[in-house]
Amino acid sequence: MLREGWGIGRIVVLLVGSELFAIAPLDEKGEPNSRFLWANSIDLEFPFGDTEEDLGRKGVYSNQRTILDQTKQPLIAVGPVRPGYLCYHQGKRLVAVDTETGRDLWKRLDVPPDAIVLGDDHRVYVWMKNGSVDVFSAIDGRHIEKRELNVLPENLVHQQGAFAWTATVGTNMQLALHDLGTGQTIWSRTDPTDSLVAVLDTETLAVVNPDGHLSILDARTAEPRCEPLMVKAESMREIVAWNDSENWYLALSRTVQNLEALKAPQPRDSYRQRFINGPLYAVKRSDPRILWQRELKNEPLALDLARTAPVIVQLWKLKPRGSNDASEGMLRVIDKRTGKSLIERRSVDVLPYFLLNPDPQQGMLELKLTQETITLNYAEDSKLEAHQTPEKEPTDPAKKR
Repeated sequence: MLREGWGIGRIVVLLVGSELFAIAPLDEKGEPNSRFLWANSIDLEFPFGDTEEDLGRKGVYSNQRTILDQTKQPLIAVGPVRPGYLCYHQGKRLVAVDTETGRDLWKRLDVPPDAIVLGDDHRVYVWMKNGSVDVFSAIDGRHIEKRELNVLPENLVHQQGAFAWTATVGTNMQLALHDLGTGQTIWSRTDPTDSLVAVLDTETLAVVNPDGHLSILDARTAEPRCEPLMVKAESMREIVAWNDSENWYLALSRTVQNLEALKAPQPRDSYRQRFINGPLYAVKRSDPRILWQRELKNEPLALDLARTAPVIVQLWKLKPRGSNDASEGMLRVIDKRTGKSLIERRSVDVLPYFLLNPDPQQGMLELKLTQETITLNYAEDSKLEAHQTPEKEPTDPAKKR
């Protein structure tokens, strides 16, 4: 269940199971000649069979997953990952290693297992469950100072270096940005209690109020990037968001009925899918406005959606209609520009495994399924208009794309 990755400069750091390692995907000339840099095996105390996933807080979804051990403590956490060092935290042990070589720099054996570890290039911040923050030197692990933040780490929704964004819910929801380096609160704003928060990208937040107002905020200043957009927020319980170079995508979900029954037919990696019961919106990044929306009815969204592909792929197993019926597979390919379905296929022959190979330079997309490969050719809108006439427009949606 432990699979995470971080890109820093020209190095990719990966955590797979109990193995932490780094590769350089490009050589010194920038060519795709990858090489292995280092590996660091981590001695996990508990077998994977006794772990579970921390589902996080209502209304807030983070791309970083937390796996809990038998005692409900995080099994392992990696971060911060910086150009000069990275940390991994297991139990009370906090270890810093050189990012380029994997060589141990320092370790501490006094860090609580439920603390959150953040950091910038020079300091490591250990945020305790009681709200206090211990500051350590990133060079040698030396304790520098202790300060009281008076905000609990469980309220964390986003972080970058020494900056931490929190959403604290009481009689209302208070969204705030804190500088762990100085202990100061940079800004805060108040929203209704049942508001939803999501990170659109590293510098942009989304807040959805119960009345349907979607506010897109500059994460550093809290200044709105546009007038509030109107969305369907009735009975919404969570928000899932991701982005590509053109758009932000937000899915607002009501309670998913029979969630366990939906997950049961999926393969082992079903935890990398989020089932959604509600609207999916595409919002233009350069000129924030809603481009399209479509309704998802207890349908999955994969957490590994390709940013360079021009489509969203949904592929999952449906619940069997009867006790003796085979479970059918459902394939749907959605055009990111319009939100319309390009391909829909439902059959017992459709298995929930696929590989997506986008090639933006060639305008080609290969969707490799278990028993076949679907190739889609595409171009920018202006090029399509120049090469297609209405009376000769292809009827096959895959060819049209």
